[in-house]
Amino acid sequence: MKKYILFFCFILGTILSGFGQTSNTTGGGNWTEGNTWLGGNPPPTTIPNNYNLNVVTINFPDSVWLNQTLITNKNDFTIDVYGRLKIDSIYANNRLNIVVQSNGIFYVEGGIDVNNILGITVHEGGQLIVGGEISLRNSATIIVDGELSAEIITGGNNNNLEGDGTLYLPDEGALNGINLGGFTGNIVYGDTDLSLPAPFNLSGFEISGPKVQLNWSFTELIPSGFMGFQVFRNNNRPLIAAYISEVIFAIPIDDTEFTVLGNTLSFLDEDLNPGDGPKYFVRAVYIIDNEIKFSAISNVIDFLSQPLPIELLSFHAQALDKAIGLYWSTAAEINNMGFEVQRMNTSSGGWDVIGWVDGNYNHNGILSYSFTDFNPQEGVNYYRLRQLDFDGAYEFYGPVAAALDMPPGSFDLKFVRYHNEIFVIMPGNETGLLEVFDLSGKRISAQYANGSISMPLARGTYIIRFSNNYKTATAKVVL
Repeated sequence: MKKYILFFCFILGTILSGFGQTSNTTGGGNWTEGNTWLGGNPPPTTIPNNYNLNVVTINFPDSVWLNQTLITNKNDFTIDVYGRLKIDSIYANNRLNIVVQSNGIFYVEGGIDVNNILGITVHEGGQLIVGGEISLRNSATIIVDGELSAEIITGGNNNNLEGDGTLYLPDEGALNGINLGGFTGNIVYGDTDLSLPAPFNLSGFEISGPKVQLNWSFTELIPSGFMGFQVFRNNNRPLIAAYISEVIFAIPIDDTEFTVLGNTLSFLDEDLNPGDGPKYFVRAVYIIDNEIKFSAISNVIDFLSQPLPIELLSFHAQALDKAIGLYWSTAAEINNMGFEVQRMNTSSGGWDVIGWVDGNYNHNGILSYSFTDFNPQEGVNYYRLRQLDFDGAYEFYGPVAAALDMPPGSFDLKFVRYHNEIFVIMPGNETGLLEVFDLSGKRISAQYANGSISMPLARGTYIIRFSNNYKTATAKVVL
């Protein structure tokens, strides 16, 4: 509410300071051309204090540009951007108000220099992009609920940053003399280009153990220069200043470190329990003209405020007589409509829907579920669950794997890689000793397994050996 009171105070001050006029655009074009403006009179590029103009409005979806510095000596002047506005730079002597509305984009190629009293409001969905410095000498209030990008922001006396949006800066040294006490959003460091395609629809959920799975979407047409993604995490702190999240990974798109689930990308964070209250966001990484560039960040998900749809205790697959059984259990459910059962198509690599199991809406306590695939494919079958809420939201769980008995004479280890975990299916679903060796021959682990087992392994190359009283099998796996 405070930000809107501030905005209306600026407008009220404008009205009371002389009932000045407003210039409105009627279409896109050059600032200095008459047909860009209602009435055919373009605002001057240097505005004296006695000029009868207090507000310039760039209407949606107009695109207007000014290839020179805008100078205002008015005691109160407002630039209100609903559409798109590009200006070389801005200098104001006293009381400049910049308002970027939802869907508005204001690009200042140089800097913004205000001698006294600056008010900036970037509404959610709006963008203010400043290629140079925002210089705040005295009494500035910047409210960022959308996105603000600048090379450097320097302040003098009584300057405040507020809002819950995102501020993009090259590094931690680019913000000086600003009080951050009213800002609850994100400050993200790096060379950000807000025009580059960014990840979106980020969601996350807990799976069994201290793990969080993140899913997000990205453009289907991979842009030129795209290199991969960075996933950020922080623990129970605002994503501001020195508390910026650590980078979990940054990889090329064809790396096996993340998994493509249809049009969704997925990453498994195995290092943190969501009970610790982490926040996550993702951004894309590019190399443009031999320089690393970053996209805007995705939406931020916060495990302090995000209820998990279900708490999955277990999920596994087991080979039966000419069928494969799937079994899973939950400890709690919120708004759970049910589970869509999917099996990987070994020909296309996609996922086919093979069944549905109703959920129990809201439930606190252990529940067990099962599903039988009576028409499995030959060899190893991979399955996952798509859990759906009544509001249309969904999460993926899995994959798990199982195989029917091998035909006579066949004796192979089967496995599937999933992030830093490997699912191993024993020959003929038998019981025996499963050993893992590194390439030097050192045994990493040894355990008895029945039919199939999953094991966490760090990235590397391993030799896996299965043996019992009747047979031995080996396989090489690269993670």
